[in-house]
Amino acid sequence: MEVKKVIKQDGEYICEIDVSVNEWKELLQDETLMTNNYKDVLLKFLSEPEHKSTCKALGEKYNVSPQSFNGTITHFAKAVQKKLNRFEVIGTDGTPSYWIIPMSGKYAGERFEWTIRPELVEALLAVKRKWTKTMRYFIGGFTWEGKSQFDRFIKEGIWENGYEEEKYSDLFSQISVGDMFALKSTFVKGKKPNAKSYLRIKQIGIVTELKSKSAIGIDWINNDEFDLTDIKWYANTLEEIVLEDDIKRIFGHAKNNQQMKSYIELLQSNKNLVLTGAPGTGKTYLAKEIAKQIIGAKTDDELKEKGQSAFVQFHPSYDYTDFVEGLRPFSVEDEENIGFKRKDGVFKEFCKKALKANISNEVDNFEEAWEELLSVVRTNLANGTLTKIGSWEYGLSTKDSLKYSSVDTPSQYNFTITKQNVYDAYQNIKARPSGAFQKDMEDVVEYMKQNQSLKDFQEGTISNETENNKYVFIIDEINRAEISKVFGELFFSIDPGYRGEKGKVKTQYANLQDADDVFADGFFVPENVYIIGTMNDIDRSVESMDFAMRRRFAWKEIKAEDRISMWDGRIDKWNNEAHKRMNSLNKAIENVQGLGSAYHIGPAYFLKLENYQNETNPFGSLWNNHLEGVVFEYLRSLPDSEELMSKLKNAYNNLTDVEND
Repeated sequence: MEVKKVIKQDGEYICEIDVSVNEWKELLQDETLMTNNYKDVLLKFLSEPEHKSTCKALGEKYNVSPQSFNGTITHFAKAVQKKLNRFEVIGTDGTPSYWIIPMSGKYAGERFEWTIRPELVEALLAVKRKWTKTMRYFIGGFTWEGKSQFDRFIKEGIWENGYEEEKYSDLFSQISVGDMFALKSTFVKGKKPNAKSYLRIKQIGIVTELKSKSAIGIDWINNDEFDLTDIKWYANTLEEIVLEDDIKRIFGHAKNNQQMKSYIELLQSNKNLVLTGAPGTGKTYLAKEIAKQIIGAKTDDELKEKGQSAFVQFHPSYDYTDFVEGLRPFSVEDEENIGFKRKDGVFKEFCKKALKANISNEVDNFEEAWEELLSVVRTNLANGTLTKIGSWEYGLSTKDSLKYSSVDTPSQYNFTITKQNVYDAYQNIKARPSGAFQKDMEDVVEYMKQNQSLKDFQEGTISNETENNKYVFIIDEINRAEISKVFGELFFSIDPGYRGEKGKVKTQYANLQDADDVFADGFFVPENVYIIGTMNDIDRSVESMDFAMRRRFAWKEIKAEDRISMWDGRIDKWNNEAHKRMNSLNKAIENVQGLGSAYHIGPAYFLKLENYQNETNPFGSLWNNHLEGVVFEYLRSLPDSEELMSKLKNAYNNLTDVEND
């Protein structure tokens, strides 16, 4: 094997590795070698001016560790060397060097700047379209010589060309894995001259496999059939849909369903999901929609009514006591004194609720019986009488505890029994460490059994069946708080591999837990709890997410183009123009050095057009009142910011052609 040596010339590290453009093309298209991570990092370097950058600059741009770029390029280079198996490279220090196989490099100040080799640049430009292939849309029939193949196609997960292979072969050969395909029929209703043609969409799916020259595998999406009129007459057995409006009308709903399905599958398999992306892509709204699907709610009101979701928004002051537990002040009942007690944070409280829903065979109707008891006591008080329970007659305290007062005695003796006291006694737990008034509390329990239909308490068992008891906790702006400060020791418990009791940990206030607390022996995140976080890629209020936390979440980038369905039914008359302006502006933003897709303008901004529907230039008002300020912040620290602002405004107004590689 040939040994090649790195030399330093005029400050630049170089090495002649003799890999041709065609060889690079073959390597880049080798699916056994190329990972999505390799492709992503190479494309990020390729998109930089002159195809060069430092790992530090890319890390800051994409809000990830610089080491991730360094490590990925090194691993890619090692894979290339192993695949070629004809040379090894030795660095200037005498040790093996890998990064220089795809790159050259030099120091630019204190940072090391990498430049993609010219041969690799040419190869990347040739194959990148295949990596970033745009989805195409096809429509086909399902009847052969008068016999329907619909049921067979659905059952077998396929579509076949029923004609000889030559017919439609050119178009069929253009279908790729990942394209969308619709099964259709056409018919006419009415008589001439009032006859009307219809296109019936029977089923829609995603192409998953190229089986033969006339058959493709398809993952059919559960989609109700529907009819369309006033649309192109797609009468041929196989056709491609290229008109944007037709794509939207035929595939729009199914595409949204498929995207939602992929989000749900990602959350269910990982338990924790972060939706990340540019501002205005509707990540918070999407998180709530995912929660609805997971829980089985159709509307916001139904989601709230079910009580199986919670929403918090992180901020720099948010901490462990807000999220998990901490000491909180409270006023001592019927006194002016203030004390402190341990109180559950919003997440721990939510987990208790989820755990209770996942407990089977439990018998506990205390809440309903207690409310009935309070109603009886209030009614008696309104009639001027107290309620006799056991040896005492009770009224109510200011906090709805049972209160006995003997104001006619010299000692003016009084005591209160709280709801928690009675509930403890109901579960056969000593309500107070001293045991004081335990018998009186048990008397209240017995009274409730006789008069309020309180059932005998039966402790349940935790079930692993979570299908009908899923709980979703949404954390908006998850990167705006100091994550390690908020989660504390829960880094372990939220890990998908340590859900349930096997992930039990002692919290910071474990010594203050009540003996009857469900988490008295340690806190854990129940199996039926799912966490969704949202974050803007460009938010620098927290420099980066803690890496220990990053690996416990699945990550999904939500792109502006993915969420234009939010316009449906709201800005229909501006839909096409909004789409053109958004894409033009975002392409121009990508061409600004130091910016990228994380700085895109999302479709949610364009919903503000509703505020200007009576104006002659609603898009002008949208720019002046909403978009210009956002773009100004993007460009604030860049040189030639005024010139760049002018270019971006022109792109928004479609006054310039934006370069499209």
